[in-house]
Order: sequence, then structure tokens, then C-alpha cells
Amino acid sequence: EEQREYLVTDEISEYGVRHLNAEAGVDGIGQTMLLFDAEGLPQESIHWFALYTALLGEMDTVRHSKEELATLRTRYLYDGQFRLSMLDRYGTEEYHPYLRASWIAADEDLEAGYDLAYEILYETSFSDYEMLLGLIRQNKASLKSGITQSPYSAMLYRTLGAYTPMYAYYNYYNFLDYYAFLEQVEQLMEQSPESVETALESVRRYFHNRTNAIAAYAGSASGIEMNAALADGFFSKLDAEPITPAVYEFETPAKNEALIVDSSVQYNCIVGDYASMGLEAYTADLNAVSSLVSDLYLFPQLREQYGVYSPLHAFLENAGCYFIAYRDPNIRETFAVYDALPAFLAEREQDQETLDGYILSNYSVYALSEGELTGALNAISAVLCEQPDDLKLQYMRELKALTPERLEAYSAAYDALMENGIRFTAGGAAAIHANADLFDAILNPFGAVDPTETEMADVTEENEHYEAVRFAFENGFLPIKEDGFFGVDEKATLGDLAGFLYSFGFGMEASAQDEAVSTLVSYGLLSAESAAQDVLTVADAEMLLTAFSQAVGVDYVSDAESGDADLTRGELAEMISDYVDFINTQMAAA
Repeated sequence: EEQREYLVTDEISEYGVRHLNAEAGVDGIGQTMLLFDAEGLPQESIHWFALYTALLGEMDTVRHSKEELATLRTRYLYDGQFRLSMLDRYGTEEYHPYLRASWIAADEDLEAGYDLAYEILYETSFSDYEMLLGLIRQNKASLKSGITQSPYSAMLYRTLGAYTPMYAYYNYYNFLDYYAFLEQVEQLMEQSPESVETALESVRRYFHNRTNAIAAYAGSASGIEMNAALADGFFSKLDAEPITPAVYEFETPAKNEALIVDSSVQYNCIVGDYASMGLEAYTADLNAVSSLVSDLYLFPQLREQYGVYSPLHAFLENAGCYFIAYRDPNIRETFAVYDALPAFLAEREQDQETLDGYILSNYSVYALSEGELTGALNAISAVLCEQPDDLKLQYMRELKALTPERLEAYSAAYDALMENGIRFTAGGAAAIHANADLFDAILNPFGAVDPTETEMADVTEENEHYEAVRFAFENGFLPIKEDGFFGVDEKATLGDLAGFLYSFGFGMEASAQDEAVSTLVSYGLLSAESAAQDVLTVADAEMLLTAFSQAVGVDYVSDAESGDADLTRGELAEMISDYVDFINTQMAAA
């Protein structure tokens, strides 16, 4: 039982700023973290706070252009971040939101880093309305894409927020509520861009305040001394206004909820806190329990029997427990598997030797050494969150206390979770509507439609490629060109095929064709000169499908006639249908 210990000093400066420093085994480099109290922001300003942080460094300042800032940030604010940071008090539901500015810098660049951070935080110009509108639209599109590609993440935080106030704030700041806000702001930019600029400047004025601020630094002894003086100089320029904590009331999710997104698969989840499971609090032996449950129950049941891409199960120290069926073709079957878990644990005899393997696997996570700066900064965070000094050792001991008897007793906790936990499904409209009786509420923030009800004027039942096109489209492998038009006789592009592989092999969206091509280039499956708009030939398609198959350990031989002829999108749909059938057959045989 060993842990690296860092001495953390904790002092209040003459400006009322809390300074925490941890000496790390480094020379000439350090990491700075500045925290500005966000607890006084009213609820209606939280989304403006989120947009404000998203724009920092992305717009011109009064001194530099956006392009010049990018160069300066690379030099003086390495790994620089301007974002929300949440500190929760250990053993309680208390939390504190901050605006965090952090970066790594060489000692000789520290002063320039502080000057640049000040410039970005307080001298960013929001008066270029064309650039501002473009960034708002870009953030909106990126958020929609992120939620569509990983809807379970948004729903997980939404659900955790029902139990833990900190996660309720985090969910409100980041996901569905924020997307609705960006839609409103986009419209507001068309009507009154000055009001958007005014709202962002109001957030900036709020954070031009050193009250309750924290200056943290991890680095060498000389770096700590240098940073203290620079931090005092930075905060001396800020106001010292009183902060009154705001009161928040966030929406609570339904007991059984569904989120419709443009997806051909589902994500089926159960979430609960420790109280709902009949447990007093988190203990580290639960990590070994979740590993055992995943290996011996979830993977055999969900992946091998029902085709789930990957079942995920874990316990969070400050929240509770979750199950996620990642890229799941089913809904009812998965929840039935979850419901049968308690009986599996209660009936299965487990020996200590098997448990020791799971204990050791999780124990090694605590035994791994951290980087010096990371470890020192984590030590500072532990002080801020009032964690016990020996928390890592406590977790090590809890892990080693797991016995077959204790494991069997956890079946009651899982039983309570299945009874009391919140359930949600994120996925396609068709699957969710077919199982609508399972849900108390169904969300559809992006207006996603059931692809089976989408008609294509150029692909009627008489078309030779009808079945293949419907298969490729309804499974999210080939998007339509525009409303009501697939482009069945148009030339297929490399992006079309790359998008299919991006969806089929990586679980991402087929419409992100540029990203798909870049990903395949990074894996050496395409040349660096490849572009999504490149016309696709039969030979090109066969070559890429063969290369992809070899990369995943499958021998693939195409039935198509090879040649340099250009493929149409209808012909590509046929190849995709045949390829998916081939892969599924190979997997079934294996």
C-alpha cells in the first residue's frame, strides 16, 4: 500500500485569493490553475457562461486577431483551457461551480502566459457579429453531432442529475438544455445581435472579480515563488465584489425516459444512486464487482447472445451506479437481462481465487504512478474537495476486503437498483416508438424521424437497388442526398464508403464523411491525399473493404466484378448490403 505524497501549502493572499501550491519533481516548468467563483450566477446566466467559455480564444481580442492568438496560445498557454470546473465536497452533495483557466508553461514564459490569459478572459471582442454568429452555429452543430453520436452520455448526466445536484448543474450547462439555448441565441443574432454581445459582456463583468477566487500551482519551488507574485499581480487588477450564492431548480427526468436521435442502434441504460441501492456510500470493492459482473454476465448475455457492441457497467465515487448497453440492436431484451442479474449473483458460487483476479486488476489502477504535474495538481484538488489524506490507501483496503460472501450480499443492492433505478433508452425513432409503452416520456430535441417512413422519389420498389438502398439508408450507412432524393444513379464518392465504415466499424455517424476519411487515413487504410469528394470506382471500393477487413481480422473477397468503372450510389448500397451480410455471417461462425 503505497501512495506518492505531495506537500500542499494553503494560504490567503493580501487580495483575499486562496493560494494552493504543490511542489512537483520538475524543473523549469509548471501548471497554473485559476478558479473564478461562478456560484453567484443566476440560472438564466448559466448558458451564457457556457457560450462565453466556448468563445474564449476563438474570437479576436482588442490586441490580437484569432489567428495570432492561436500562435501565442501554443507558446504561452500549452494545454490551455477555459471551461467550467466543478468541485464537490467529499462525503456530501455540496458542490461549487467555477470558471477555470489553466495552462502549462515554462518558468520563463509564465508572465507572458498570465498576460495572455487576462487578454483572452477580459479583452475578447464580441462585436464581430458575422464571426460570432458563425461560432454560435458551429457550436450548435458540434453539440448536436456529439449528442447524436453519443446520446448515452447526455442522458447519463441528465439521469445522474436526478440524484446529485452537481450533475444536474453539469447536465444543464452542457447538453439538451444548452442546445435549446443555442437555437434561441441563433435566432436572437438575426434580430438583435447587440443584445447577445451585451449578455456575453455581462458574464465577462461578473468574472472580472477576485472574490472567492483560487490560484493553484504545481511545479518547482522556484516556479511556485514566481507564480505567487504573478498571480497576485493578475488578481490585483480584478474587482472585489460580494457574491451571493444563487438557487437553482433543474428539470428532473422521468422514471423511464427515451431520447430519439438519428441512429440505427440503441443505448439502454439503468442508473441509480447508492441510497436507491440500499448502500450507505461508495466503497472501492464495487469496482471489482462491476468488472466481474461485466465479464461473467453482461458480455456473455448481451454481446454474445443479443449482439450488443459493448456493455458498460461502473460505479462512480460521487454519484452511483450505471449500466449502458452500447450500440444495442434491442430494447426489451436488454432490460430483461438487467433484471435477471440479481438472481445470477445470488445463485452463483464464487471462489476467492477468482475474486482476487478482479481485485488485483482494479488494485493496479491505484498502484499506477501519476505524472509529476498531474499528481501535484490532483493533490491540490484533493485539498479543495476536502478528501482524506489517505483516500487512495482506503480504497486499496476496501478492494482487498471483497469476499464471496460480500459479493453475494451485493445481489440485494442490484435488486434494489432494478426496482428503484431510472431507466432510459437513446436511439432511433422506429425502435423507440415500437416500445413506447416502456417510457413515461419521449424526447426528440432534433426532430429525428423514423427512417422507415422516409420516402425517396428516385428509389421506388421497382428500382433494382430498392432493397439495398433501404437497408443502407435505414441502418444509417448511407444518408440521402436531400429530402426525398437518394441519388441512386449519381456517382458514389469515397466519402460515401468511408462514412459507412465509420458508422459500421467505429460507431460514428456516416454523414461525417470528412472525419471518416481522416480516420481511415490515420489507420493507414487510405492515402494521405484521399478526399471525401473523390469519385469511387469498383476497384477502389474493393480495395478499401479488403483493407478494412484485414485490419479487423476478417478475410473478405468481393463478389463484384472488379474494374475501373465508377460506382453509382445504388451499386454502392448493394456492396454495403453484401458486405454487412458477409461480416455478420463470419461473426456468427466464429
